[in-house]
Amino acid sequence: MKKKFTLMMLLLLIFGSVTFGQATASLATDPATTASPGEPVLVPLMVTNFNSIGAIQFAIDLNTEILNCTGIINRDAGLSSGFLEFHQSGARLFITWTANSTFPSFSGKLFDINFIYTGPGTSPLNFYPTQCQVAHGDFTILPVAYTNGSVSQDLTVTTKATLVGGTAVTGGPVTVQLRFEDFLVKAGAITQKIHYDVTKLDFVSAVGLDTLAGVIGNASGGVVTLTWTRTGGGNINWLAATPNSNLILLTFVYTGNTATNLEFYPGCIISTATDPPANIPVSYYNGMVEPGTPVAHASLGSIAGALQGTDYEIPLTLSDFDALVNKAGAITLTIPYDSPKLSFINASSNPHGAIVNANGSYVSIVWTNAAPGLIDGEFLKLKFKYNGVGDAHLDFGAGCLFTTTTGDAIQVGYMNGIVTPGGSSNAYIGIPISPTGADVAVPVYFTDMPPDVGAITLNIAFDFSKLSYIQVTDFPADGSANVNVTGNIIHIVWISPTPWTGINTTPFCNLNFHVSGGGQAPVNFDNGCEIANNAFPTPSIIPTIFHNGGVNLVYKVSGILTYDNIPNTPLGGITVYLKQGVDPYPNTTPLPVIAASTTTDANGYFEMFVANGTYWLDGDRDVPWVHAGLSDIINLQRYVAGLPSTIPTLPLWNLRQKAANVFMNAFINGGDIIVLQRRYAGFEPGPNNPNYTAGNMTFEHPSFTVVNAPVIQNFKGLYTGDVNPN
Repeated sequence: MKKKFTLMMLLLLIFGSVTFGQATASLATDPATTASPGEPVLVPLMVTNFNSIGAIQFAIDLNTEILNCTGIINRDAGLSSGFLEFHQSGARLFITWTANSTFPSFSGKLFDINFIYTGPGTSPLNFYPTQCQVAHGDFTILPVAYTNGSVSQDLTVTTKATLVGGTAVTGGPVTVQLRFEDFLVKAGAITQKIHYDVTKLDFVSAVGLDTLAGVIGNASGGVVTLTWTRTGGGNINWLAATPNSNLILLTFVYTGNTATNLEFYPGCIISTATDPPANIPVSYYNGMVEPGTPVAHASLGSIAGALQGTDYEIPLTLSDFDALVNKAGAITLTIPYDSPKLSFINASSNPHGAIVNANGSYVSIVWTNAAPGLIDGEFLKLKFKYNGVGDAHLDFGAGCLFTTTTGDAIQVGYMNGIVTPGGSSNAYIGIPISPTGADVAVPVYFTDMPPDVGAITLNIAFDFSKLSYIQVTDFPADGSANVNVTGNIIHIVWISPTPWTGINTTPFCNLNFHVSGGGQAPVNFDNGCEIANNAFPTPSIIPTIFHNGGVNLVYKVSGILTYDNIPNTPLGGITVYLKQGVDPYPNTTPLPVIAASTTTDANGYFEMFVANGTYWLDGDRDVPWVHAGLSDIINLQRYVAGLPSTIPTLPLWNLRQKAANVFMNAFINGGDIIVLQRRYAGFEPGPNNPNYTAGNMTFEHPSFTVVNAPVIQNFKGLYTGDVNPN
């Protein structure tokens, strides 16, 4: 429910219009907010340029299974001159404030939101812009740019619970271990919730060993709930030296054919045996069940360059079955396919006489043979019509099973199929950039279309949490267009008895939206899009490749940062920067623009999200320095003398040369040797070693361009002076 802003009748002061900087509200923190299940956690709500404010409403979406709001604390003093309240409606938290006699201004922390974190897992904290509103004291609305946040599990806690999975044959049992490690206090009560995929696993039982004997396990809706209590407490710690003690063994029947995750679910808590009991912080690590090594294989064919409106045969091919000592006697397959991108027609070839049925978007195949049979090769063909839009998948689903004539399961490896579109004609949705609170036109246009297009049907989906539909405009004068909107789908039908001459040079139309939320707002072609010529009496479909777009679209840039040594040691905990502009090295100006930044994890992995553009990577140069050794000084001396060394001579300013340039100028010479020798001798950069200006670390600066797709870019770093790394 959206609460309207009303100020008391006593508000008589009317403020004139004043121009300020961009107002912002943010729930993001650096580093990201983390907690252990069962712990309270504070999330600051930061604002800037909230000037002369009379009323505020924030609507924040969260996962209530992971977070529960318990209050608003540490309020800005300016909020005391009004009325602040909060309430939760479903998965949305509402926070409202109204002034009473004065209209304060705010910049900085507005307040802390107090939550109880009941993870594990991550809960987003997303502003819902259409229900957020900030008003000045004169009743005018303040445009605000919103930045979302999140709360996730604190994995720095050494006490941990770990699920250790295993491998299984389809149709056979699998046992998963639940281990509790590094518990330094006795536990009095345990509640663990573990989520599993019911299409791939059937829960059988839970058994506790040693101290954990007596655990109770029940499953409902794909979640196993484990409970255990011990009066006076007990040592539940698992030790590698006694691997079969203090365990909870979870037994499932594995019904899948691909790997499946076992994940700790919100509601996990372990408490002490004290009075009152206290929460024990725990890090939770998920597990996985995987199929065993296959002895035979089943694969679905793929079609590349499929043309819309065309029929295609997808072969089901079997291999390595005929060489088995115990031959296959029965097959049960369930094959889900993307509908309506694909329409099933029939089994166009079925030499082994399998029973093939279709139900909804699934094809089921059943075959039995009392006597051993030879089934390798093309077992049958499934015929589909490709309707588009985009890639259409055909997968081996849950419950696929091959058994011998004696009923034993055969471990099979499965390869799915895919139909990818072809054609030389293209339809595009544009990718404009627009600020929050503005109106934007998103163009729809075509390229490489034939000259006889007579009918266009488009179904276009948009993100209505960030975009508010206004209208569709600017259709071509040729033909007539009809537009209907259902939910977040825009339906467009355009018909013309004469071809539109500008189809490859002029936008077909503009989709007009009001941008109500920042960040990525996709606008995508949906199922049912079709373009046809004007042939009479039966038009033909023009095979088209559909390219999606949106507003403020961003794409992931990811990679791994490693040290430039032989094992390529991952560099964890390093800030990585995505920069734009000229790389000034070895100069310090012009200063590049930092487009995004993040911190690498323990494996050196990083990821950031940015719009299309050209970028280069850099890292934090002010990390603690690990000193260079005599071998580095000797190699630097050899390089300066023109002798063979570990420093490549080309290309200019490669990473080793950057590590050698501790003087940080345009040359590597004797000055760098002296400066490095002084630091090795203990003279830190500063008054006693003023020419060591290169920072503590240096990095490669790979450049790349983001064009409507994610980019993977690894790079390396070195401590300055370490020109002979090992």
